[in-house]
Amino acid sequence: MKSRLRGSDVSYRSYANRVTRKLGRHKEDQSIPDHQAWRNAYDKGFDKGFYEGGDGILTQMLPPFTVLPNVELREVLQAGLSQMQHLLHPLVDPVTLYREMKKALDSEKPMSIVRLGDGEMLTLSHDLIIPADQARQIGPFLPYAGVSLPDPTARQLLADSIRRATIVGIPVSRMRSFQGMLFPALKAHGIDYRDLRMTISTINYLFYELGYLTLLLKGRRVLVVGNEANALGAVLTSRGVRIVGIVTPVQGIHDVDRVVEEIATHAFDIALVAAGIPAVIISERVATELGRVAIDFGHLANKLVKG
Repeated sequence: MKSRLRGSDVSYRSYANRVTRKLGRHKEDQSIPDHQAWRNAYDKGFDKGFYEGGDGILTQMLPPFTVLPNVELREVLQAGLSQMQHLLHPLVDPVTLYREMKKALDSEKPMSIVRLGDGEMLTLSHDLIIPADQARQIGPFLPYAGVSLPDPTARQLLADSIRRATIVGIPVSRMRSFQGMLFPALKAHGIDYRDLRMTISTINYLFYELGYLTLLLKGRRVLVVGNEANALGAVLTSRGVRIVGIVTPVQGIHDVDRVVEEIATHAFDIALVAAGIPAVIISERVATELGRVAIDFGHLANKLVKG
C-alpha cells in the first residue's frame, strides 16, 4: 500500500497539514480527526476507487458463478490489449519530429507544434461535453491560462488551430480530464483524430532533455513570445542562442490578433511561444500565416528561467 500511494501521499500530507494549521486553535475539540484518522479515511477512499476502476469492472464482466483465481488485473489487461493492437494509433516520436523540424527550418517551410493539456481540454469541451460551470470548477486556473469561460469564440478558435496545426501534442493520461475529454471533444468539433499528426503533450520537455532543442536553435534567428519572454530571452542569450526579438505580453486569447501582427514585424526562423492556451493559436498562425516554424513552448519557459 505504501509504495502504491507514494505519489498521492504528497498531496494528502499537504492537504492534511493545511487543515491542521487552519484548525490548530481547536485542538481541544475531539470531534476534529487527527492525522491518522485522515490517513485511514484517505486509504479507504483510495482503495475503493482503485477497486471500482479495476477489479470491480472485471468482476462485473465475469460469467455468473465463476471466478478467475491467481490472475492479476494487469495480466487480463495485457491479454485484452493484444486483441486491440489494430486499434492502436501511432504518435510521432522525438527523433522523427526533430528531423522534420530541422528540414522545415533548413528549407524555410512552415511548421507548427502545438500541445494540449487540461486547460485546452476544458476550453474545447465546455458547453459541448461538460457545462461551462463544471469546466470552471475543474479548471480555476483557466483565467491565468488566458481563457475565461464560457467563451464559444475561444473554443472555436482553438478547434480551428488544432485542425490546421502540423503536429498536435496530446496527453498520454487516460484520466477523465485528459484523454477522457480529448477524443469526445475532437469528435464534437468534427475533427477526426486520424486526420491529425499527434505526439505527446510533453514533447517540449523531452526535446530539451534529449538535446534536440539546442540543436534546433543553433545558428537560428529565434523569436520569443509570451509573458516570460524577456526572462527566457536573457537565459537563452546567455547560452549562445541568437534572440532577434521579444513579443510580450500576451493578454489572453482575445489578444492573439494583436500578438500575431506584432510577430509579423520581426524577421526570424523559429518562434518559441509560451503563452498558455493562446500559444496553440499563435503557434499555428505563425506557421500557416507567416510561413515560419513555431513551438508551443509552455512551462518549459518557466523551468529554464528558474534554473
